[in-house]
Amino acid sequence: MKKKKISIIGILLFIVFSIAGCSASNGEPQFVESGLSSNANSSEPRPWLSTAVRAESKQESIVKLTVYAGYYQGFVEKFNYIFNDPSYGRFVLQRCIRNQLNIDISISYIELPDFFVESKYLISSRKESDGSFSKTFRFGFNDLIPLDEFSIERGHVCYTVRLLNEDNEVIKGSTTLLGGVHIAGLHFKKVNNEITFAKYANSLDK
Repeated sequence: MKKKKISIIGILLFIVFSIAGCSASNGEPQFVESGLSSNANSSEPRPWLSTAVRAESKQESIVKLTVYAGYYQGFVEKFNYIFNDPSYGRFVLQRCIRNQLNIDISISYIELPDFFVESKYLISSRKESDGSFSKTFRFGFNDLIPLDEFSIERGHVCYTVRLLNEDNEVIKGSTTLLGGVHIAGLHFKKVNNEITFAKYANSLDK
């Protein structure tokens, strides 16, 4: 009888702690991110320009995405060498909302002031034991987007550094000349007034 009581108490304690653990887990916001690490296996991370994004996985009303942008040491010298004109175009952050067929639904441009001031935009990286790079950005901000701007049920939102001309048009081929740009983005699924973000599209089906 004594052993039976001990077993019952043990089971009850296990259930109580399990419920408490689930409650704590469910109460904590979950985040997803893209671009804060790289799978590059070379000794020097590429490309020169890079972006990253981090967000709470489930949101409503006003969507908040924490966005990062910048470049590695030596980019400014590279730009001046190629274009020989610091005033050639202006750098912006392009935000695209795209459908599942990769067709742009919405495009916005966000100014990147003082882009050639390295103390504001430099990226530092650390090579991990598996050959990947973890990245730290000096420049970051919260991009607040009304939920209605996500006018489709499924797609992805991505961020890219672009060089625009005086007519606010992307200078074609500029990012290729500058060594490319890493594009960071998250997939999303919108149901009623809630949007869910994930790094991979198939994760939204789980």
